[in-house]
Formats: sequence, C-alpha cells, structure tokens
Amino acid sequence: MLLSAHKAAAGLVRVYRGATVIDGTGAPRYVADVAVEGARVVAILPDGAEGSELELPDGAVEIAASGLVLAPGFIDMHAHSELAVLSGAAHDAKIRQGVTTEVLGQDGLGYAPLDDAAAAVIPAQIAGWNGMPAQAPWRTMDDLLAAIDAAAVANAAVLVPQGNLRMMAVGHENRPATSTEISAMADLLGEALDAGAFGMSSGLTYTPGMYADTAELEALCRVVAERGGYWAPHTRSYGGAALEAYREALEIGRRTRCPVHLTHATMNFAPNRGRAQELLALIDEAIADGVDVTLDTYPYLPGATTLSALLPSRLAAGGDLLGAIAALDAAGREAVRVELEEIGCDGFHGEKADWTQIQISGTANPALAALVGRTIAEISTTTGRRAVDVVLDTILEDAGATGILMHIGDEENVRAIMRHPQHSGGSDGILIGARPHPRGRGTFPRYLGHYVRELGILTWEEAVRHLAGTPARRLGLDRGDAPRGIVRQGATADLVLFDPETVAAGATFEAPLTAPSGIVEVLVGGVPVVSDGDVTGLTPGRALRMPPPAHRATVPRVEAVIDPALPAFVWTARTPILATADLAASVARLGGGGGGGDAELPPIRLCVDETLGAEAAAAGRIADEAFRVSVSGSGIEVRGASPVGVFRGVTTLRQLRDPEASTAVIPTGVWEGAPAYSWRGTMLDVARHFRTVDDVRRLIDLLADHHLNVLHLHLTDDQGWRFEVPGFPRLTEVGARREATQLGHGPLSTVEVGVHEGFYTTAQLRELVAYARERFVTLVPEVELPGHIQAGLAAYPELGNVDVGEPILSAWERFGVNPRTLAPTDAALAFGRAAIDALCDVFDSEWIGIGGDEVPVTEWAQSPAAAERMRQLGLGTPHDVQPWFTAHFVAHVRARGRVALAWDEVLEGDVPEGVRILAWRGPAAMREALRRGIEVVACPDLEVYLDYPQSDSEEEPIRVGPPLSIERAYTLRVEDGAVGGQANVWSEHLPSRDRVDFAMFPRLSAIAERLWEGGDAAPYADFGRRLPTHLRRLAAAGVRYRPLDGPEPGQRRPGVPGKPLTIEAREQIVAGLVERLIERSKTVVADDPK
Repeated sequence: MLLSAHKAAAGLVRVYRGATVIDGTGAPRYVADVAVEGARVVAILPDGAEGSELELPDGAVEIAASGLVLAPGFIDMHAHSELAVLSGAAHDAKIRQGVTTEVLGQDGLGYAPLDDAAAAVIPAQIAGWNGMPAQAPWRTMDDLLAAIDAAAVANAAVLVPQGNLRMMAVGHENRPATSTEISAMADLLGEALDAGAFGMSSGLTYTPGMYADTAELEALCRVVAERGGYWAPHTRSYGGAALEAYREALEIGRRTRCPVHLTHATMNFAPNRGRAQELLALIDEAIADGVDVTLDTYPYLPGATTLSALLPSRLAAGGDLLGAIAALDAAGREAVRVELEEIGCDGFHGEKADWTQIQISGTANPALAALVGRTIAEISTTTGRRAVDVVLDTILEDAGATGILMHIGDEENVRAIMRHPQHSGGSDGILIGARPHPRGRGTFPRYLGHYVRELGILTWEEAVRHLAGTPARRLGLDRGDAPRGIVRQGATADLVLFDPETVAAGATFEAPLTAPSGIVEVLVGGVPVVSDGDVTGLTPGRALRMPPPAHRATVPRVEAVIDPALPAFVWTARTPILATADLAASVARLGGGGGGGDAELPPIRLCVDETLGAEAAAAGRIADEAFRVSVSGSGIEVRGASPVGVFRGVTTLRQLRDPEASTAVIPTGVWEGAPAYSWRGTMLDVARHFRTVDDVRRLIDLLADHHLNVLHLHLTDDQGWRFEVPGFPRLTEVGARREATQLGHGPLSTVEVGVHEGFYTTAQLRELVAYARERFVTLVPEVELPGHIQAGLAAYPELGNVDVGEPILSAWERFGVNPRTLAPTDAALAFGRAAIDALCDVFDSEWIGIGGDEVPVTEWAQSPAAAERMRQLGLGTPHDVQPWFTAHFVAHVRARGRVALAWDEVLEGDVPEGVRILAWRGPAAMREALRRGIEVVACPDLEVYLDYPQSDSEEEPIRVGPPLSIERAYTLRVEDGAVGGQANVWSEHLPSRDRVDFAMFPRLSAIAERLWEGGDAAPYADFGRRLPTHLRRLAAAGVRYRPLDGPEPGQRRPGVPGKPLTIEAREQIVAGLVERLIERSKTVVADDPK
C-alpha cells in the first residue's frame, strides 16, 4: 500500500512499528505495524500475517513501538474542563493522560444554553469547578460548540445541563414546573440536542435543577431518548440515600426508554461502605429489563466539589447564595450549623458533617491561599472559630469559588464498581486551585498503572475497553465509517501510545499538578498533541456533534412533527403489514408479503388517499407522489395519493429505522411530503464501462431509496454498444467489445490492453424494466445518434463516412469527442430507426433518448459523398446535417407514441415538436429551452456531473474536470418551469461497481434532496448534520461511498494521470460552448414580431 505523499509532506503520515495493539473492544492484544494517514488509521499489518507492505513517501514518520501499547484515545466521561478547553493549547491536563475526548456540561450546570439572567448567575455558581470566566457570551449550544471548535486541543462532547433549562424556564423557585414551563424546557433541550449535544446532565443536589420532580425529569428524558441521546444524572444523594437515588434514575430510564449514564457512580460515605454489589445489582436488573445503562467512576477514594455545595440548598433557592449567606444573623448561622452537623442536610447528601474529612483544595482569592491543604477542622481549631463560621466566611470571602476534597471513599467499592462491564472512566476532574484533586491530571494513568499493572483488578484489554470502547459506544462514536474508541482500519486516529511498564499517575494529593509518566504519544484526528512525551502545542481538537437519529435524518428531508411525550411504536420482524393487493410493491419494500406477522401486534397499514394529491397539487407539488406517514404506539398508517405515493411513504418509513437495529422504536409523529419535480433522475453510462444486470438492479434500489424516479441508461457510445437490435447482430458481436481501454486522461494518458465487453439481452432489459417499474423507477434508454457512434460503425462501417478517415475496426479505445459520425444516408436513417424501434419494443418509458451531444461536423465537411448528399437534401452547411438527423429520429420516436430525449446541443438548430431537452450546459441552455416552450431536464455539469473529482486534492482518483464537492452539488438550482433534473455519471474512469459507488455517493444523496425539495437550496448545514446518519444507511446497503474527509488509500489511483480544471476554467469553457446558442437566441428574439 502506497501512503499519501501529500499528507506525508504535511506531517500527517505516521507508522507505528511493532506496536502492541489493544483495540478497545476487549479482544486479545496483538502486535502489528499500524499506519495513520491524515485523520484515519489506514492500515494494520499484524506481525507475521501475509499482506501488502507499506510504501512510505518522503516525510512519513516511523515510530519504533516495540513493547509499547497502541490504544484508542481515552474518553473522559465526566469532565469539568469547559474553560480549560477554551483556553486552547494551554490545556494539557487531559492529553498528557492519553485522553482525546472529554464530555462537558456535567452535573446539570454549564455554559450553554443561557439567557441573560442565567448568564449572570451560573458562571459564578460553578466557579469552583472551572474558575470564573471574564465573560459568558454563549447563549446557544451552537455558540459554545463553535467556541470549542476554534480553540480545542482535543475533542469535546457536550451535554445539556438540566439546571440551565430550569433556570431559564422556571427561575429559582422550589416548586413543580407547570406544563407550559416543561414544554419550554423541552423546546430548549431539543434545540440544544439538534445543535449536536449528546444528551442531558442533571445535578440533583444543586439548585435549581434539584427542584425538578420525577415527572419533570421524565418529560425531559423522553426528549433526550427520542433524539438518540443519554441522560447523565448526578443523583439526589450519594450518602445514606444513594441506592434510592440510583433507583429513581434507573426507573426513569425504564419508563422513558432513555439511556442512563450514572455519573461518578461511587458508593461513598460511611453508610455505603462495602455495598457496591447492591448498586451493581440494581444496574444489572435494569439492564435485564432493557434499560441501556452505563456508569463512570474515578480511581480514588476522596471526592471533590465546591465548599458551597455542602450547604443546605435552601440558601441558594433565590439564585443569590452569597447574598443569602451575608444576610444570616447569629440565629441563622446556628440553624445552618444544626442542619450540617446534627441533622445532615441535602448539600451533605443527608450525612452529618465530619469536618476532619473536608480539606480545602483551592481558592480564587489569593488572600485565602494559606487555607489550601488544610481541613475545616484544622482551620477551626487554629482560628478559634466554629467550623460552620469557617465554612460560611470562606465562601463569602472567596465568592463561592472555594474547592474542597472530601475524604469519604471506600476502596472495596471502587474496585468492585470498576469491574462492571458497563463501567467507564470519568475523572470528575477540577483543574483549578493550588491543590486540586489529583484525579483531574491522573485518573487514566492511575487506572492503567495502579489497578491494571500493580493490582490486576482489570486486564489491559478490559481497561482499554472501559476507558475508550465503552465510552465511545455510550456517545455513539463507535458508529459510522470513522469510529472512535477503537483501533481498526478506517477508524479516526484518536490514539494513545503508552508504555505498560511505566505508565502511572504522577499527580498525588501532595503534588496534584505533576504530569503522568509512560504516555509516549497522543494523536487527535491523526495530529500529534503529545510526541515523545512532550506536548506539541497543536490544537486539532473540535466539538463533536451527535448526529440526529434516523427518524430525524431522512434524505431527502421530509417534514416531520414528532411528539416524544407519547408512546412510541415498536417495529419488529413480526409486525403485521396490512394492505390491498395493488400495494404489493410497498408491502415488499417493508419486507412483508409472505403472509407473516403477528396479528396481536400493532400493525402497519397502507392505503391510498386521493385527497393527499389535491393538497399537494394546491401547494405546487407532484400530486400522485404525495404521502403521509402517521406513527403512534398503536400502529403506523402510510397513506399515499396513489400507489406511488404509498411507495414513497414506505420508503420514508424505512428510513425512520436505525440501519443497524433489528428492532426499531419510532416515536409518535407525522412525516409527510410530495416532490417538487416529476423528473428526479440519474444517468448511468454503461457504454464506456459496462455494468452487470445485478449492478443495475442494485442501482435501481438505491435510487428508490432516495425517492429518485428515473434511471437514464446511456446504452451506446464510441466505446461500446450494449443492447440488441434485430437485423443488426454485429452490434453486440463486435460493437460490445474492445481489446484495450484508455488509462487516465489528458496528454499523459496511455492505453491499457485488456478485453472489456458486455451487453444486455432483450430479455434482461425487459426484466430490468419490470424490476424498476415495481419500484416506481422509470428506465429511460438512450442510443447515441448521429455521433458518439464508433462502436456501431465498427460493426457496420458502411453506415459511416467511408470516404474520409481511417477504417474503423473496433469500438474506440480512447475517450473524448470522436469525429466519427453516421453518414447522411437513407441506410443510416434506417439503422437509427431500427435502434429506436428496438428500444421502444422493450422499454415502457414515455421518453426515448436519441443522444445528439458533441457531434462534430468534421467528417461531413470533409466527405465528398456527404457534400453531394447535403446538396440533394438542400442542406446549406455541415452544421445542418445534425438537425436533419434529429428531425427524422424525433419523428420516428413520435410515430412510436413516445417523446424524444436529446442533449441541449440540438437547441442550436430548429427543434422539432416532441422533444425533451437534457440541459447540461448550465442555466443558459435551460433558459433557452424554456423560452422556446420545450420541456427541459436540468443537469448542469458544474453541479451534477458525478465523474468530476470531489475536491481539488491530488488524491482524488483521475481528476478530470473541475472539483464538484458535495457542498456544491447541494447548490443545484432547477430553473422555474423545468420538469426536474438528474445527475449524470459518465463512466470513462469508473471501471468497477465500487468506482461508480465512489463517484455517486454521497453526492447523489445531496442532489436527490435538491430535486425533491426544489427552489433555492437551503443552507448546507442542515443536510450536513443529517448526512452522517445517512452514510450509515449507505454502508448498510453495501455502498462504497467516498468518505467525507477524502478517498481511502484503496480508492485513490496514484500515478494515473488526469486533466483537472478549476471551476473558473470550466465556466469559461461552458460559456464558449453556449455562445452559438446564445447568439441564435438573440437573433430569434430580435426577429420575433411579438
């Protein structure tokens, strides 16, 4: 395998030689060479395995990794690092531990979403976790994620803090929220999740989130569940009532189907010593009931929080804790003391305060620095003040930012909990203060060094799964074509290389800022942020964004109204499908039709409802394809204006299922739509490179999956003839075969020897037509006439201009515009009519393509025979020959009751009635056809020619033409009045099915959405947000699409020359191509008496 010279020159190719790979799945370790190119792992060559060698370009970095472990980067499931992350390269506390992703927005309080009132309170409330920002400008989740994108060293996933939602909707009042307030919170939560947040956190011992009752939490968790996120509760107690608090959280998961992640799921405080198994039993019971439960812990006994968090929550009820403390008189302070020391308040988790266990870890006020490292009991003794006064005074003097350690843990519990298979690592790290808890800088190396190497509590494989694989699954980062949390080919190169003999947490309670040892290298997206143990200062991290669930990620986009509060529909293989016989194709589309299904289960019903068509037509949409999918817990109903509308509805319904799930849970809602255009197509060139019947069937299914309804088959060209014509057997005997094929493009291209052949029998074409018809896809055939004809002339040379040019012996082995054309003879006309008849006899399409593009006049201008024939026909110039052919062929198509389909070059002459135009030369051709009242299909090359390279990178295979990115494809604009549009896939450089997949997808998905929606393109961002989910659908269908970050090594074609153009250069070329058309248009308009 040849690795990328382009990426190597940028320092983005690394090869780890002889690394011990622990892949994050729990599978046994193995030794291998691992190659990283750009943001991905591109090759893994296990030691001793036979396979390709790595070819390293100049600039590639080789790391001797013998004896070192290469693992997926660790994921900190519970971090308090927001402000540190936003500080950029200065934030090295996590990357030094091998952490490549942190989960922020924890414990129900955070920096987004905020309104002005919340922004004035929350940053100060959590200053003890993060420090106090100079300002808090973030209002939406989008704002915060964008700020992280701009600064981050590593990646960050963000949760929506439930306390923020309550503060914004309810304020600081300790009361149940009203239904209106819950709806407001649900809307705020939904917007933040739609922006990319991964779920919701709660801080149920912190105001104001703690005021939420179970019903309120359930309502919000239903929103989280419906959008595919998870809930991370800091539960209501970690003291004597801890098990009851955990039970509440798990029960909420049961009732709402919301995945639950129990954050810092310790069993601390004296009442819980030795009781970890009781917690684990609750978790296992919930998992057995179908609740998706995970948990995280840190590998230390003491906890950490802020000093103010220990106080009775009633003091913060008004949103001004400091003001409430300052207002306390002696009696008020005594009441606080009683609650803390004699009763046990909620801030202390119901336990009585033991001030010998509470140690100051950090202060914001420099005047209080001497308190750091001392317990409250020590300070009380040395100052002669009561402990409660030390606490209250310190909070006031430090503006609530004082951090503390709580020495309340139990080693037996720590070990038991970390063994659970659903366990993951979460540092709960507070990074500020003079002596913060060492977990912020030591959690992950401590797991490895102390609990794996020294104590053997976990194996290396288990530990890596807990620290990387399980968290990635919880976050959904293990899905798609570039997963995290795993080492495999194609995975994102978030990696850590560590020495298992020396890895250890350097941080201690006495020296909590000491860096770990044994972390050799850390990559974030393939970029080294730690190299040879040193921080590089690079900042390749970003805010990760949770893709929407399948039912919110339809492509094309379908309008939906979803109600997460109502019961969902559970769709299994046993779900009955009820429909009349005329809807059999739709039943089959859903996997039914065999009479199966459990009649006791809620059904899926299909029916025709013609009123939907009237509604669609009134909105200017295509009436018969209108549909509505209605989902409730008691069943699904798919209505369509016609059978094709029902089929579009079930196609959408199929998309509502997660592509990797055997059982689908679909929320209550309504999805409905109708397309903007009647022609939504794709042209596949099977002449240059033949595609098998199976390949065409597969493509028909993929088009149907995208609501595309036309497959235009380009069946003939200079390089091959692909269908049978009665009376002309040599077309498939000779014209369907060539002995060599051009390799590459441009002046450096060569010819590669090797037979390429193939054609469709009449029977095969009839079968394909029927197969497509069942999926409401129309197969539109095209025969190229009178140019692009060398394959036909190889079979029947006498049909050409035999008095000029070299004799034609075979189909053309080269690509480009070929001067060979039919001669203007009666025999050539008869041949063309026979080919048209053959297509009309097989295809039921209303349209028959007759080509007409790129027809040089060279031979007609040079041929004496052609000149004589032109004189006989009264044709003034060689440019009049093509219109003569076109008129005859169009007339014949019309005589067969069909409409001729032709490329827009025919507009340069008089176009006979009964022609539909394929406008590939941009808006000028579209507008000219429309001006002349001719039906037109938009296929502008700069937006829909999918053989064009997908970027301007040298790594795109055989770059021919200008770059056509998916973003540009999404700008496709069909001129008003056109019947629709199509993408064109010319196959000169697409010799295999995989190459066709690469060229088509996912750009065709973008074009399909534009053809469904019509009008001006919406911003790409919404489509881009849905795209990762749709890529999973494509992968499930076996599509070898081009990854969004560029071609895989196996998809490139190094050394094969291309002929790239800039967009500007191509625009100038197209402008030249339409000059004749524009001049003709001006002349006609000038002469128009109207």
